[in-house]
Amino acid sequence: MSILKSPLTILGILVIIAAAVLGLGPYFINWNEHKAEFQRQASLVTGRDVTIRGPLEVRLFPWPSLTAQDVRRSNPSGSLIHDFAQIDRVEAEIAAPALLSGRIEFRKVKLLRPIVSLERLASGGTSWDINPARSLQGLPGADQIAVAGIDIEDGQVLLGDGRRGGISQVNSVNGKLSAPALDGPWRVRLEADQQGTPFAFNASTGKYRPGKPLNVSVSISPKRDAGFSWTFDGEALRDDGDIKGRLIVTPAVLAGGKSNPLDSLWQIR
Repeated sequence: MSILKSPLTILGILVIIAAAVLGLGPYFINWNEHKAEFQRQASLVTGRDVTIRGPLEVRLFPWPSLTAQDVRRSNPSGSLIHDFAQIDRVEAEIAAPALLSGRIEFRKVKLLRPIVSLERLASGGTSWDINPARSLQGLPGADQIAVAGIDIEDGQVLLGDGRRGGISQVNSVNGKLSAPALDGPWRVRLEADQQGTPFAFNASTGKYRPGKPLNVSVSISPKRDAGFSWTFDGEALRDDGDIKGRLIVTPAVLAGGKSNPLDSLWQIR
Protein backbone atom coordinates (compact mmCIF):
# COMPACT_ATOMS: atom_id res chain seq x y z
CA MET A 1 0.00 0.00 0.00
CA SER A 2 1.36 3.44 -0.96
CA ILE A 3 2.13 6.18 1.54
CA LEU A 4 -0.28 8.28 -0.53
CA LYS A 5 -3.06 6.44 1.31
CA SER A 6 -2.01 8.06 4.61
CA PRO A 7 -3.93 11.13 5.89
CA LEU A 8 -0.63 12.53 7.21
CA THR A 9 0.65 12.68 3.63
CA ILE A 10 -2.01 15.24 2.72
CA LEU A 11 -0.82 17.49 5.53
CA GLY A 12 2.78 16.88 4.50
CA ILE A 13 2.19 17.87 0.88
CA LEU A 14 0.43 21.07 1.94
CA VAL A 15 3.38 21.79 4.25
CA ILE A 16 5.77 21.36 1.30
CA ILE A 17 3.75 23.77 -0.84
CA ALA A 18 3.64 26.28 2.01
CA ALA A 19 7.42 26.02 2.32
CA ALA A 20 7.81 26.73 -1.37
CA VAL A 21 5.56 29.79 -1.08
CA LEU A 22 7.67 31.16 1.79
CA GLY A 23 10.70 31.35 -0.44
CA LEU A 24 9.09 33.05 -3.38
CA GLY A 25 9.81 36.77 -3.27
CA PRO A 26 10.21 39.98 -1.38
CA TYR A 27 8.45 41.07 1.74
CA PHE A 28 6.25 43.74 0.12
CA ILE A 29 4.32 41.37 -2.20
CA ASN A 30 0.56 41.30 -1.71
CA TRP A 31 0.20 37.53 -1.41
CA ASN A 32 -3.59 37.61 -1.73
CA GLU A 33 -3.07 38.50 -5.40
CA HIS A 34 -1.25 35.16 -5.81
CA LYS A 35 -3.74 33.11 -3.79
CA ALA A 36 -5.41 31.66 -6.89
CA GLU A 37 -2.10 30.20 -8.11
CA PHE A 38 -1.32 28.78 -4.69
CA GLN A 39 -4.75 27.11 -4.60
CA ARG A 40 -4.27 25.74 -8.12
CA GLN A 41 -0.90 24.16 -7.33
CA ALA A 42 -2.13 22.70 -4.04
CA SER A 43 -5.17 21.25 -5.81
CA LEU A 44 -3.01 19.64 -8.50
CA VAL A 45 -0.69 18.03 -5.95
CA THR A 46 -3.39 16.74 -3.59
CA GLY A 47 -5.84 15.72 -6.32
CA ARG A 48 -8.72 17.62 -4.71
CA ASP A 49 -9.81 21.26 -4.63
CA VAL A 50 -7.85 23.31 -2.10
CA THR A 51 -9.23 26.76 -1.31
CA ILE A 52 -8.18 29.62 0.96
CA ARG A 53 -11.33 31.61 1.58
CA GLY A 54 -9.73 34.02 4.03
CA PRO A 55 -6.66 36.27 3.73
CA LEU A 56 -3.17 34.88 3.04
CA GLU A 57 -0.16 36.57 4.64
CA VAL A 58 3.54 35.79 4.18
CA ARG A 59 6.34 37.46 6.15
CA LEU A 60 10.08 37.10 5.78
CA PHE A 61 11.09 38.97 8.96
CA PRO A 62 11.95 38.33 11.73
CA TRP A 63 11.64 34.77 10.39
CA PRO A 64 9.77 33.27 7.40
CA SER A 65 6.15 32.70 8.33
CA LEU A 66 2.81 32.07 6.68
CA THR A 67 -0.70 32.67 7.95
CA ALA A 68 -3.84 31.57 6.11
CA GLN A 69 -7.47 31.65 7.18
CA ASP A 70 -10.35 29.35 6.30
CA VAL A 71 -8.31 26.74 4.42
CA ARG A 72 -10.23 23.80 2.92
CA ARG A 73 -9.51 20.62 1.00
CA SER A 74 -12.55 18.96 -0.59
CA ASN A 75 -13.67 15.37 -0.34
CA PRO A 76 -14.37 13.08 -3.32
CA SER A 77 -17.76 13.52 -4.96
CA GLY A 78 -20.47 11.45 -3.29
CA SER A 79 -19.02 11.87 0.21
CA LEU A 80 -21.33 12.45 3.15
CA ILE A 81 -19.19 15.43 4.17
CA HIS A 82 -18.13 18.05 1.61
CA ASP A 83 -14.67 18.89 2.93
CA PHE A 84 -11.90 16.51 3.98
CA ALA A 85 -10.31 19.31 6.00
CA GLN A 86 -11.48 22.74 7.08
CA ILE A 87 -9.11 24.89 9.18
CA ASP A 88 -10.09 28.27 10.56
CA ARG A 89 -6.51 29.49 10.78
CA VAL A 90 -3.08 28.07 9.88
CA GLU A 91 0.10 29.60 11.26
CA ALA A 92 3.55 28.29 10.24
CA GLU A 93 7.07 29.48 11.01
CA ILE A 94 10.28 28.23 9.36
CA ALA A 95 13.78 28.19 10.87
CA ALA A 96 15.80 30.35 8.45
CA PRO A 97 19.29 28.82 9.19
CA ALA A 98 18.13 25.38 8.06
CA LEU A 99 17.32 26.74 4.60
CA LEU A 100 21.03 27.39 4.05
CA SER A 101 21.72 23.66 4.38
CA GLY A 102 18.92 22.65 2.04
CA ARG A 103 16.51 21.59 4.80
CA ILE A 104 13.11 22.96 5.74
CA GLU A 105 12.53 23.00 9.47
CA PHE A 106 9.20 24.22 10.74
CA ARG A 107 9.74 25.91 14.11
CA LYS A 108 6.06 25.60 14.79
CA VAL A 109 2.76 25.03 13.03
CA LYS A 110 -0.56 25.89 14.64
CA LEU A 111 -3.93 24.67 13.37
CA LEU A 112 -6.80 26.54 14.99
CA ARG A 113 -10.22 24.84 15.00
CA PRO A 114 -9.43 22.24 12.34
CA ILE A 115 -12.19 19.86 11.24
CA VAL A 116 -11.06 16.64 9.54
CA SER A 117 -13.42 14.05 8.08
CA LEU A 118 -12.30 10.45 7.72
CA GLU A 119 -14.87 8.62 5.65
CA ARG A 120 -15.30 5.20 4.17
CA LEU A 121 -17.03 5.88 0.86
CA ALA A 122 -20.00 3.96 -0.46
CA SER A 123 -17.78 2.91 -3.39
CA GLY A 124 -15.36 1.22 -0.98
CA GLY A 125 -12.63 3.86 -1.14
CA THR A 126 -11.59 6.32 1.55
CA SER A 127 -11.74 10.10 1.75
CA TRP A 128 -8.01 10.51 2.48
CA ASP A 129 -6.65 8.91 -0.71
CA ILE A 130 -4.43 11.19 -2.79
CA ASN A 131 -4.44 11.09 -6.58
CA PRO A 132 -2.08 13.88 -7.69
CA ALA A 133 -2.84 15.58 -10.99
CA ARG A 134 0.85 16.56 -11.28
CA SER A 135 4.13 14.86 -10.45
CA LEU A 136 5.68 15.35 -7.01
CA GLN A 137 9.11 15.34 -8.63
CA GLY A 138 11.04 18.51 -7.86
CA LEU A 139 9.42 19.06 -4.47
CA PRO A 140 11.63 18.70 -1.37
CA GLY A 141 12.05 15.12 -0.22
CA ALA A 142 10.31 13.90 2.93
CA ASP A 143 13.68 13.45 4.65
CA GLN A 144 14.49 17.14 4.07
CA ILE A 145 11.51 18.50 6.01
CA ALA A 146 11.28 18.53 9.83
CA VAL A 147 8.29 19.51 11.92
CA ALA A 148 9.17 20.49 15.50
CA GLY A 149 5.52 20.58 16.42
CA ILE A 150 2.03 20.87 14.98
CA ASP A 151 -0.25 22.26 17.66
CA ILE A 152 -3.94 21.36 17.36
CA GLU A 153 -6.36 23.68 19.11
CA ASP A 154 -10.10 23.00 19.50
CA GLY A 155 -10.25 20.52 16.63
CA GLN A 156 -12.93 18.09 15.53
CA VAL A 157 -12.83 14.74 13.74
CA LEU A 158 -15.83 13.45 11.78
CA LEU A 159 -15.95 9.70 11.17
CA GLY A 160 -18.25 8.86 8.27
CA ASP A 161 -19.50 5.58 6.84
CA GLY A 162 -20.85 6.04 3.32
CA ARG A 163 -22.15 2.48 3.22
CA ARG A 164 -24.25 2.73 6.37
CA GLY A 165 -24.88 6.46 6.25
CA GLY A 166 -23.69 7.30 9.75
CA ILE A 167 -21.42 10.10 11.03
CA SER A 168 -19.74 10.11 14.44
CA GLN A 169 -18.08 13.16 15.99
CA VAL A 170 -14.96 13.50 18.13
CA ASN A 171 -14.81 16.97 19.67
CA SER A 172 -12.43 19.17 21.67
CA VAL A 173 -9.33 17.74 20.00
CA ASN A 174 -6.18 19.35 21.42
CA GLY A 175 -2.55 18.27 21.34
CA LYS A 176 0.62 18.06 19.28
CA LEU A 177 2.15 16.15 16.37
CA SER A 178 5.90 16.15 15.71
CA ALA A 179 8.52 14.46 13.51
CA PRO A 180 12.25 14.92 12.85
CA ALA A 181 11.42 14.44 9.16
CA LEU A 182 8.23 14.26 7.13
CA ASP A 183 8.75 10.52 6.61
CA GLY A 184 8.93 10.00 10.37
CA PRO A 185 9.08 8.80 12.95
CA TRP A 186 5.93 10.66 14.00
CA ARG A 187 4.70 11.24 17.55
CA VAL A 188 1.09 12.16 18.28
CA ARG A 189 -0.28 13.26 21.67
CA LEU A 190 -3.93 14.30 21.72
CA GLU A 191 -6.83 14.69 24.10
CA ALA A 192 -10.44 14.72 22.89
CA ASP A 193 -14.06 14.12 23.84
CA GLN A 194 -16.53 11.68 22.35
CA GLN A 195 -20.18 11.93 23.44
CA GLY A 196 -19.18 13.59 26.69
CA THR A 197 -16.42 11.10 27.49
CA PRO A 198 -12.90 12.59 27.50
CA PHE A 199 -10.05 10.35 26.38
CA ALA A 200 -6.35 10.44 25.50
CA PHE A 201 -5.00 9.35 22.11
CA ASN A 202 -1.29 8.64 21.74
CA ALA A 203 0.41 7.27 18.64
CA SER A 204 3.88 6.79 17.24
CA THR A 205 5.25 5.47 13.95
CA GLY A 206 8.55 4.23 12.67
CA LYS A 207 10.36 5.85 9.77
CA TYR A 208 8.64 5.31 6.43
CA ARG A 209 10.65 3.27 3.95
CA PRO A 210 9.24 2.67 0.45
CA GLY A 211 8.13 -0.89 -0.10
CA LYS A 212 8.24 -1.79 3.59
CA PRO A 213 5.49 -1.86 6.24
CA LEU A 214 5.23 1.09 8.61
CA ASN A 215 5.50 0.26 12.31
CA VAL A 216 2.62 1.82 14.24
CA SER A 217 1.75 2.01 17.93
CA VAL A 218 -1.58 3.47 19.12
CA SER A 219 -3.17 3.75 22.54
CA ILE A 220 -6.59 5.09 23.58
CA SER A 221 -7.53 5.45 27.23
CA PRO A 222 -10.29 7.23 29.20
CA LYS A 223 -9.41 10.43 31.05
CA ARG A 224 -12.20 10.55 33.62
CA ASP A 225 -14.67 7.66 33.66
CA ALA A 226 -13.64 4.06 34.15
CA GLY A 227 -13.47 1.95 31.03
CA PHE A 228 -11.01 0.08 28.88
CA SER A 229 -7.63 1.13 27.54
CA TRP A 230 -6.93 -0.01 23.98
CA THR A 231 -3.36 -0.53 22.79
CA PHE A 232 -2.31 -1.60 19.29
CA ASP A 233 1.18 -2.44 18.08
CA GLY A 234 1.65 -3.57 14.51
CA GLU A 235 2.21 -2.69 10.87
CA ALA A 236 0.38 -0.49 8.37
CA LEU A 237 0.95 0.47 4.71
CA ARG A 238 1.52 -3.18 3.86
CA ASP A 239 1.64 -4.36 0.24
CA ASP A 240 -1.46 -6.49 0.84
CA GLY A 241 -3.36 -3.45 2.15
CA ASP A 242 -3.94 -5.05 5.56
CA ILE A 243 -3.14 -3.68 8.99
CA LYS A 244 -1.66 -6.40 11.15
CA GLY A 245 -0.58 -6.43 14.76
CA ARG A 246 -1.60 -7.10 18.34
CA LEU A 247 -4.54 -5.41 20.08
CA ILE A 248 -4.55 -5.44 23.89
CA VAL A 249 -7.62 -4.35 25.87
CA THR A 250 -7.20 -3.78 29.61
CA PRO A 251 -9.43 -2.23 32.32
CA ALA A 252 -8.44 1.39 32.84
CA VAL A 253 -7.32 2.37 36.31
CA LEU A 254 -7.80 6.05 37.05
CA ALA A 255 -6.16 8.28 39.64
CA GLY A 256 -6.66 6.82 43.09
CA GLY A 257 -6.79 3.29 41.71
CA LYS A 258 -10.52 3.47 40.95
CA SER A 259 -12.13 1.38 38.25
CA ASN A 260 -15.64 0.18 37.53
CA PRO A 261 -15.77 -3.16 35.67
CA LEU A 262 -19.54 -2.95 35.21
CA ASP A 263 -19.30 0.43 33.49
CA SER A 264 -16.45 -0.89 31.39
CA LEU A 265 -18.48 -3.89 30.29
CA TRP A 266 -21.41 -1.67 29.38
CA GLN A 267 -19.20 0.66 27.37
CA ILE A 268 -17.62 -2.12 25.33
CA ARG A 269 -20.98 -3.46 24.31
